[in-house]
Amino acid sequence: PPSPSHRAPSKLLALPAPTKGVSSRMGGNDDIAAFGKTLAASLAAELKALDTPPAQLSGTATATPLSQVGAAAAAVEMGATKVALLFGDGTASIPADAAKSALRDFHMTVIGFVAYTQSAMGSQGKTFDAALKAAAIAVSKSCGQLATVATESASASEWLKPTTGEVWEACRAVKKLPRDGRAAISRALLHSATFLKDVSSELAEIGQQSDGGGGDRNGIGRGVDGDNVEGDGDGDGDGDGDSDGDGDGD
Repeated sequence: PPSPSHRAPSKLLALPAPTKGVSSRMGGNDDIAAFGKTLAASLAAELKALDTPPAQLSGTATATPLSQVGAAAAAVEMGATKVALLFGDGTASIPADAAKSALRDFHMTVIGFVAYTQSAMGSQGKTFDAALKAAAIAVSKSCGQLATVATESASASEWLKPTTGEVWEACRAVKKLPRDGRAAISRALLHSATFLKDVSSELAEIGQQSDGGGGDRNGIGRGVDGDNVEGDGDGDGDGDGDSDGDGDGD
């Protein structure tokens, strides 16, 4: 957890309460599936913490280093791997208590990541904060999807591996975030410049296509030297010109 010199993360929602009457017997598939959906909904709700403006730094307090956010993301990635291994064959053979315990641990790991992310915001500018927030949302949403997919079927799900891969990808993207506000702004400007360059190139290509040679409805084409070439006037504009552009169309 952050040292006392770091800002305290915002309060997040509590873990989903255990369902009454749950036993450790095998085959409680509906109960496990419901728990997975509840966990996914909790993760989505807890993202609201990122909408709360971070408290202003005071005294010797400092924002959480980005390296700790990356470490928290790596922990989420490992937690997702454990969930995928546990539910790889479906929920039929997993005791309900064991399944819910594993999901609670995974939930706590994601909560920790969101808390670290939120406590890292507020010191490097809005562009930096926006990048952090987007990364945290991607991680949390992919984890919610994993919790749903892992628990929805009594047998092995074909979607479990690709869903786990999405969590891995989102977590690894955190390590590629800009290190500070200046880097965040530079990356945003570079992205905008690249976008404008692509748009400019596409517009230039469209302009060239619009200016390209071709006959009009009266069969008038363009010769090599740019003189008009008369065709047969049938509206298809396919008159043939000779090399100096004064040939008659056929």
